[in-house]
Amino acid sequence: MSLNVFNKAAKAPVTVDQKGKQLQLSTILQLNTSKTASSKLLLAYDDIWAIQYFGKNLRPWWNKDNNTTIDAQLQAANADYAATIAKCNATDKTIYNDALKAGGADYAKLCEISYRQTISAHKLVQSPQGELLWLSKENYSNGCINTVDLTYPSAPLFLVYNPDLEKGMMNGIFYYSESGKWKKPFAAHDLGTYPLANGQVYGEDMPVEESGNMVILAAAIAKAEGNADYAKKHWKTLTIWTDYLVKDGFDPANQLCTDDFAGHLARNSNLSLKAIMGIESYAMLAKMLGKDDVYNKYHNIAVAMVPKWMELAADGDHYTLAFEKKEPGARSTM
Repeated sequence: MSLNVFNKAAKAPVTVDQKGKQLQLSTILQLNTSKTASSKLLLAYDDIWAIQYFGKNLRPWWNKDNNTTIDAQLQAANADYAATIAKCNATDKTIYNDALKAGGADYAKLCEISYRQTISAHKLVQSPQGELLWLSKENYSNGCINTVDLTYPSAPLFLVYNPDLEKGMMNGIFYYSESGKWKKPFAAHDLGTYPLANGQVYGEDMPVEESGNMVILAAAIAKAEGNADYAKKHWKTLTIWTDYLVKDGFDPANQLCTDDFAGHLARNSNLSLKAIMGIESYAMLAKMLGKDDVYNKYHNIAVAMVPKWMELAADGDHYTLAFEKKEPGARSTM
């Protein structure tokens, strides 16, 4: 095992090589003061190759051009420490105040701690095509990389503060389809098992779930940026996925959704809603791109689906999880 430890006295990183199975690193910081004081310890992990992307090994973003070393990064981190901490504190304050305004103190505290977890579940690399890839890992299930139904719920953070990272969560899924490696008319579930992004490994597709997610997110990016340039770049693929939603999304066949722990469910009313939202999102993008005839066609399709959905999902004072599957004993209070 090799550890890089920054030695302040030596003003340079020190590499410590040890062999064994039960290794520990112990560090004591002597502050020697009764007043408020602080110190720091810098540890670095040099991943060298970060991600394998369709058979090609990619370096981490900080060394994507292979022109630096982990030792140099330690020295830079030490030199920039005060400025970096100031930026971190400013980000904390911004997110806290935004969340406080939106949902109160408890919500702000949750956002302040959860945004770190959300960000740390990703790896930043550059694709061979020169695109940013912001790849997630499923930490508490099967370790899938770039799972679309994880991209979807984490999207608000990145849509608000850095839409380019949201694109980085979608670029690989678009490439998977547009390269011909994924040949199905709906979006893939994932790109592999972290850190190997060589193609979907999940045992089953989630056609309506993932296609709806991708189209809706493309529209959300357009809203965040005030233009549909990103959607225009992937218009052919978005059209294929939306046409799938039109054909098979309203009354879905037996398939999984993001709540896959609940098992398979046919005629899933939540998936149907996602399909409707996806179709309307595509219509919105068409309008932003000046494709009025396309907008009218798909907007009318989405609008026509809504009353049908309400009729099939109605069950007194609530809607059912599956179309025309009434819950015993339910009564209306409407």
